[in-house]
Amino acid sequence: MFKNKFLEGYTDVKVFGANGNGISDDTAAFKKALEANRAKIYIPKGVYSVSLPLSLSSGTAIIADPEARVRLADGAGINNEICLLRNSDYKNGNADIRIEGGTWDLNCQNNPRGEEYNPLAYPGVCFSFIKVKGLRVCNTAIVNPDSFYLRIGETENFHFENIKFSTSSIHPNQDGVHIGGFCRNGVIRNIQGITPHTPNDDMIAINADDDVTRHFNRGMKCGPIENIIVESIKAVSAYTFVRLLSCGSPIRNILLRNLSGSVEHYAVNANSWRFAKGTGLLENIVICDMKVNKLDDNRNSRPLIIINSKVKNFIVDNYIRGDSTAAPTLHIDNNSINSLVCEGLTEEQLESLEADCNVLFKENDCLRGVIDKELVLKNGSIERLFLTSGVGGTSH
Repeated sequence: MFKNKFLEGYTDVKVFGANGNGISDDTAAFKKALEANRAKIYIPKGVYSVSLPLSLSSGTAIIADPEARVRLADGAGINNEICLLRNSDYKNGNADIRIEGGTWDLNCQNNPRGEEYNPLAYPGVCFSFIKVKGLRVCNTAIVNPDSFYLRIGETENFHFENIKFSTSSIHPNQDGVHIGGFCRNGVIRNIQGITPHTPNDDMIAINADDDVTRHFNRGMKCGPIENIIVESIKAVSAYTFVRLLSCGSPIRNILLRNLSGSVEHYAVNANSWRFAKGTGLLENIVICDMKVNKLDDNRNSRPLIIINSKVKNFIVDNYIRGDSTAAPTLHIDNNSINSLVCEGLTEEQLESLEADCNVLFKENDCLRGVIDKELVLKNGSIERLFLTSGVGGTSH
């Protein structure tokens, strides 16, 4: 019995034969530990090498010591089934899965992903959960994926908190938390990218529509995403902080709060990607208390906030920008007639706007009215932005 009452009812994975020496293959021991119904597993300090995914059934709970590291063995990334953690039943789904503590290392340096559109290729995803009701991942570190750190699809009632991302090897498509279609009712809180260029794609990707034939999206579906709180997100130098991707499936009721750090490209990316401008729907999106700068050594001219999708009640409150790069703060180009209110602008920002952008009026530090074409706002902070596609709408 553990002295720590918090661990009562948990079984040490070493009871099942795990060594934790970083050399032996501990896959069999973990498999035995996880076979129990509603397994409750404790992973003590050590380095555990595994060559197959740890497959979690409904009711499974894992608590790992802060100095425990579970690592994908060298050369184990051989096919499309391989990841580090997943739920056991992608088809029918699972419920009530909890992972807390430890470091989870996909070891991308020795497990390169395969060809992107090969259906049998290894995708390089660390945590993969599909059709889970009740998923909690907290107080942990996820490191060295070749693509996504953590992905979910068709998942409800999820809670991700106090998670650190890092890598010693930079690769494309290294999303932090990647959310696919039919996900709803979630909280993502206190997520950090602690190494440079981490993540090397979207810190939080909310992708209602995507190319689900790519190997790292395999098993995911396009569909609506709604009712998610994202707060206290930090990165030293992420590629992008938040991605909102919608074409035929809406993204609704998203709160993004307290984002801080620096980016190579976007703070909030709602561009059209491969889709036509003006498609999709972003509804009831609120972004508040954001302090995200463009990296000073980055010369690309991409705006910090870009909007190519149709929107309904898209709100930014208190975006403070402190860098001096030439990249615009805001770019709206969604092939729509938009009602806009933008407050807290500098005189330089107001003067830089094209005279024929059909803004009804500029007054003091405020821009208010209707735009029917592209609008680009120069570097500077925004006290408040309200945007909705279609003339009218109500600013609250």
